[in-house]
Amino acid sequence: MRPSRTCWPNAPRWSPGTAPYRPGEFYLRELAPLRAVLVDLDELGLLVADGYADLDPGGRPGLGGRAHAEFSIPVIRVARSPFRMATHAVPVLHGSSARPLFVTAAGMTAADAADLVRDMADRYWLPDALRRADTLARTGPPQPP
Repeated sequence: MRPSRTCWPNAPRWSPGTAPYRPGEFYLRELAPLRAVLVDLDELGLLVADGYADLDPGGRPGLGGRAHAEFSIPVIRVARSPFRMATHAVPVLHGSSARPLFVTAAGMTAADAADLVRDMADRYWLPDALRRADTLARTGPPQPP
């Protein structure tokens, strides 16, 4: 029996601006907005986002690893592009695409994370929940009618 899943991007929240990007310290820019968005979610059991959970096979934490440590929940990161150091990322073919997504995880095995990403029902290359979250991040909040 598979657990039920609720896709949270159906109720987006917006956070204030972020700090400038500093090479090697992406988590400093992105962790504060995650805190602001996730603060009231008591039933959060899994965080799925784009990018890498850890940055190399030795486990150097990326944003996903730091989010796992802070929120005490498993984190799956799904990257669209390969990262040279992340040779441990599991390539996953999704939808009808021949181009893989690269899956890493913190708080669960990368193989289990890859299975969950593979099972995300969708016809597109990028799973629907990530595609919708990406669109919201790029276009901003919906404008009232």
